[in-house]
Amino acid sequence: LVSGSLAFSLPSGTFNSIFIGLQRNEVPTVIVVIGKLVSGVLVILAAKLGGGLLWMAIGMSAANVSTALVQYWVCRWLAADIRLSGTSASLDAGRELFGYCLSLSVWSVAMLLVSGLSTTIVGILDFKSLAYFTVAVSLTNFLAGLQNAAFGALMPVAAALGARQDARRLGDMLIASTRYGMLILSLSGLPLIICSYWILKLWVGRDYALHAQPFLQILVAAQIIRLSATPYAVLLIGTGQQRQVLLTPLIEGATNLISALLLGSRLGAIGVAWGAVIGSLVGIICNLIYNM
Repeated sequence: LVSGSLAFSLPSGTFNSIFIGLQRNEVPTVIVVIGKLVSGVLVILAAKLGGGLLWMAIGMSAANVSTALVQYWVCRWLAADIRLSGTSASLDAGRELFGYCLSLSVWSVAMLLVSGLSTTIVGILDFKSLAYFTVAVSLTNFLAGLQNAAFGALMPVAAALGARQDARRLGDMLIASTRYGMLILSLSGLPLIICSYWILKLWVGRDYALHAQPFLQILVAAQIIRLSATPYAVLLIGTGQQRQVLLTPLIEGATNLISALLLGSRLGAIGVAWGAVIGSLVGIICNLIYNM
């Protein structure tokens, strides 16, 4: 049910992207946030009423499909001059889309190696720590989501400057956005490191706070290092240059995976967390020495 609803809603991302390209980010933001809230309410209601996982999945799937339909309807309403047409499909358009997305797919695979397999590795190597590790990962994912949301708006601006070949303004924007990015990471990440126990205790209780604190501190440090390159990555995508940067994410992902497996087999979950730090350091070094 959930996979089917996600497959149905994937093409609707095009309609959100239209508004992002028009620099009307508030439109997709409102739609997505309301959709997530409705999904959460339906899942909670299903659980409260004793419906079990099946009805929880039905609620989530209904919200996903409804959000996709609303995205299409809002696009037809607010961007009435844009029409779907089969005549626009061509081999040239397909090749352009494939070439643009292939490199992004490589990035996605690399990010799967970086963050998508950590809980699985902990589950295999140190199962007793899995729940505590998952709590820490949830907070670090919040940090990444905040950073990506803050700088996603740079992409259409970068595309416009790239089309004009205004390298000077692109460089100035990269420097300024990186400074602001580090400020945001410091303000959001350092409290999670310094006050990790109290934040976790307030959120999930004393037992989880005691056991999850070291994981959270290490994983947040790794995220701060990795996310410092977010403005650089966004500007690469915005100017269509992401295909020139394929080696670094693969090296970072492979290093992260190998380090997590080796250290995790010896140290358990804490070793998997340190593997993330090693991977992030390798990624930043490759960015500075090779890409830039």
